[in-house]
Amino acid sequence: MENQKGISALAVIIIIVVITLIVVVAFFSFAGLNKGGSQDDSGVVPISKNENNISKWNVYRTNQYGFEFKFPGHGKVNDLYFGNTYAFAVGVTSKNWGDGAVVVIDHGNVGTMTLSEFVAKDLGGQGESGAIVKEAELNGYKGVSVKGKNKTGYYLLHNLDVYELYKTSGVAAGDADKIFSSFKFIEQ
Repeated sequence: MENQKGISALAVIIIIVVITLIVVVAFFSFAGLNKGGSQDDSGVVPISKNENNISKWNVYRTNQYGFEFKFPGHGKVNDLYFGNTYAFAVGVTSKNWGDGAVVVIDHGNVGTMTLSEFVAKDLGGQGESGAIVKEAELNGYKGVSVKGKNKTGYYLLHNLDVYELYKTSGVAAGDADKIFSSFKFIEQ
């Protein structure tokens, strides 16, 4: 009988040690998940929960260039954001993003260039030649995604025009993703 009591006591001690280890590991794991949870990697504090509902965001629409997208109430739309360099550009800026912007550009007709050729030329001209470029789909439109040192976004080909949607540093990734997810072409 003493042998059975010894095994039982050893089993109880092992169980207590295992449970204690599980609790300690779980505590530190969950504490690590919440650490810095109020900011994204860029250090930008996310917008409040009331502003996360994209259905209440403002809508920017241009029939002339054939697209629309939604943007948060703290944002401001600037037509011709980059001046006359491109066929048409619009930028969304916000005091929440500092100098950052979400930009939509209609580069116009690319002629005989493929989308890949245009993207390579455009990125090279902007010093983004090391950007990661992958085939992608955005809201049902085929194109490419780009992740570079200064901008992240998409290039889409629609009716022989190249449209570029990107965010610069400083823009909260969640804000940019929501703007991108609301982008659509207006079929005329």
